[in-house]
Amino acid sequence: MGKETKLEKEAILLEVQALKERLKSELRSERLKKINTISSENDDFALSNKSPLDSALEDIFLAEVSTTVKSPLPKFFNRLLRKQNKVNRYIISAFRNIVRFQQVNRAKWVDFSRSLSNLHARVNALVESGETTSSSDKSGGERAEDIDFSQFYLAFEDEFRGAQEDILERLKVHVPIAIEARKRTNDKPFQAMDLGCGRGEWLSLLLEEGIEALGIDCNPSLLRECQSKNLLVEEGDALGKLNDQTDQSLSLLTAFHLIEHLDFQTQFSFIRNAFRVLRPGGILLFETPNVQNIDVGSSGFFHDPTHVRPVPWQLGKFMSEHVGFLPVKISFLNPDPSFEVKESENKEIDSRLHGPRDYALIAYKP
Repeated sequence: MGKETKLEKEAILLEVQALKERLKSELRSERLKKINTISSENDDFALSNKSPLDSALEDIFLAEVSTTVKSPLPKFFNRLLRKQNKVNRYIISAFRNIVRFQQVNRAKWVDFSRSLSNLHARVNALVESGETTSSSDKSGGERAEDIDFSQFYLAFEDEFRGAQEDILERLKVHVPIAIEARKRTNDKPFQAMDLGCGRGEWLSLLLEEGIEALGIDCNPSLLRECQSKNLLVEEGDALGKLNDQTDQSLSLLTAFHLIEHLDFQTQFSFIRNAFRVLRPGGILLFETPNVQNIDVGSSGFFHDPTHVRPVPWQLGKFMSEHVGFLPVKISFLNPDPSFEVKESENKEIDSRLHGPRDYALIAYKP
């Protein structure tokens, strides 16, 4: 009897538990229905108010109204509008500054143009009246750039280089080199050029050998003397004429006492261009003071005010070999004729004091 009562009690408890679960399920289902109903109502409200909201936003941004908006907009849009208005104020301020800058500079340009026009008018008036000379010109003064130095240099040549007969005698030593250049390039028309031809002593010697060379010099007084001897000469810058020559167009290029009138870069350019314009077998010959002679290096070189930079024979030889000449020979010239070397004396000291005052460089193009 007690056992049956216990089983009935357990059955009743199970039934009650099942009833509770069913009730919970029904309650849960009812809640979900209510939630869905509320959500649907909210969605309908949002859809019904979407167009007015978009319209309000569009009106605000297009019209750039102030931040005080009657429509019930979120705070986010109010902050956005305030920032937009601030940016707009910056842009307007920047445009004002640009316009102000243009106006100021336009005014300055107008003032400058007016001043320039007045200056042109004053200059034209002076030109028309002939009052363009300076006070120094009116008082008989002379500017350095207006002085014609051609006559001065002609007199300087006569005084310090010696008589033309002496120059001719000294240059005769180089005539065999010209003949050698003609033989080395005998398969082509012989073309020779002498840069800085001066009074034309070397051109005269070549002409005696049947070689007509073109002489270049910038001194009109010296050129007139050449023309009086029926020598072929042209007035102009010697290095400019050299630069104008085409490649491999010359058989012989000579320059007596020219290279010391150039700065180092131009000296090197001269030797490079010489190599370019000479034909294979052609010869470059130049003569220059030998500053190994103490008297020349310390004093004689500076007698000529147009000398710029000496070329020691070691440097001249190195530059010539560097650009491609081979072989390169050095010939020392014109020692002191009044000095006689004695066997007992120191030859090195004698060479430095009384040795050759010039040297010639003979460079062969392979």
